[in-house]
Amino acid sequence: LYSTDSHVLQICQDAIMQWLCSDKIASFGVMKPDIVFFGESLSADYHDTLQKDIEQCDLMLVLGTSLRVAPVNTLPQQISNEVPIILINREVVGRPNEFDVHLLGNSDDVVNTLLHELKWQSLEAAKQTVQNKKCSDEENIKEECHIVPLQTVEYNAQQIGYEFIAPNYYKFPNGKLPRYIRRKSRKRNIMKPHHENEENNDEDVHSMSTTGYGMF
Repeated sequence: LYSTDSHVLQICQDAIMQWLCSDKIASFGVMKPDIVFFGESLSADYHDTLQKDIEQCDLMLVLGTSLRVAPVNTLPQQISNEVPIILINREVVGRPNEFDVHLLGNSDDVVNTLLHELKWQSLEAAKQTVQNKKCSDEENIKEECHIVPLQTVEYNAQQIGYEFIAPNYYKFPNGKLPRYIRRKSRKRNIMKPHHENEENNDEDVHSMSTTGYGMF
């Protein structure tokens, strides 16, 4: 829906506000997170702190992106060669050989596997209820509609099976390998939870720790 008519825009705004203040959805706090939308200018902080961040960076994670929008898509090229850069994405993006490790698949699957192996605390949004109040007009929105802060609960991150393909690709479900990786040259090692691999020989199990970055 696109319109520049002020009357149409006002109707849409009123309808959206009534929906947000109804009991049909739970409030998850801030509507606009601390991100930059497509077409929106970067904040001054980005340019003011960029060089310092580059110098202090000891590991770069690139998640869920086409890596086509400047100037952020040039960040991997500005990082020191000594700093490992890891891609977590459904498909390979960026320039050839831009990443040291490719974790290809759904970001949730990859991140949960990392959390499981690293034994880090795993948090997710808790289910919330909303106050059963309606907003009749813009004047009483602040009085009757209260935003509930997002609450989190701990959960057990599950390891997802993946396949290692030399030299540095790890294919999770829904991950897409680049065309130049030949299937015949694959080194097939499908990772499963440790208790399912206890009877396997060491040579049959290829851990991600072989990348040298100590992720697993």
